[in-house]
Amino acid sequence: LQVLAQQNSSFGQAIYEGTIGSFLFAESSVNWVLWTMQVELIGSVVLFALLYLKQYSSRLFLTLVLMFPLSFALFKNMDLYLGLISFLLGSLIFFYGRRIASNAWAGLLLALGLYLAGAHNSSLAYQGIYQFLGDKTYDYCNFLSGSLIVYSILMSPLLSRMLDRPVFVYLGKLSFSVYLLHLMLLYIVCLPVFNYCVQHGFNYDSAFMVASLVFLVAILICSDIYSRVVDRFAIFISNKLAQYWAGA
Repeated sequence: LQVLAQQNSSFGQAIYEGTIGSFLFAESSVNWVLWTMQVELIGSVVLFALLYLKQYSSRLFLTLVLMFPLSFALFKNMDLYLGLISFLLGSLIFFYGRRIASNAWAGLLLALGLYLAGAHNSSLAYQGIYQFLGDKTYDYCNFLSGSLIVYSILMSPLLSRMLDRPVFVYLGKLSFSVYLLHLMLLYIVCLPVFNYCVQHGFNYDSAFMVASLVFLVAILICSDIYSRVVDRFAIFISNKLAQYWAGA
C-alpha cells in the first residue's frame, strides 16, 4: 500500500486506464485490480464466438473448448491464459455439468475450493503446495478454487438452496463494486483506523479486528452507493447501445 500511495499518477492516466488501458493492455497502475478487465473483455468475446459456432455444431464447439488449453505456448501472460480457461470451464459446467448427488462430496469440494482461495506464496498454510508449484502457487490455487466453488454450488441442490437467500443475492449484486473499491478503501479507511487504535493503546490483534470490522461496514456502504449510481447506470447505457446496434 505504500507503493500505491507513492505513485505519481495523473487524472488523465486514471481516465485512460479506466477506459482503454485496462481493457486492452491490462494496464492498472492507478487501481491494481483493473488488470482483470482485459481477461473479462477477451474472455467474453472468445466465449460469444464459440457460442455462436455452437448453434451450428455442438461437436465443433466442444472440440475447440477442449483443445484451447493446448494453446498455452501462445500466451506470455499466465493470468490471461488461466482467465480465458475459466470462461470456457464455465460454459462446460453450464452445458455438461452433472448434478452432485452426495451432499458430503459437494461440501468437500466447496471446502477445498475455499481453502485454495486463500493461497499466498509465502503462507505457511500452503507450503506443501508451494513445494510443487513454487511462485505459481497463488495463480494456480486461485484458478482451481474458483472452478471448485462454482461447480460445487451450482451442481449441488442443497448448496444452491442454502445460498439462494436475499442477503447472498444482495451481496452478489455488490460483489463487482466491492472488487473495484476494496483496494482504495483499504488505504483510506482500514489503515487509518488501525493506526488510530494502535496509538490509543489497542494491541495488534484488537486493532486489527476493529479496523477490519470498520472496513467491512465502509466497503458495503460505499459499494451499495457505487452499485446504484455507477454500475446500474452503466448497465442501462450498455443495454441501450446494444439495442441500438442490434436494430441497426
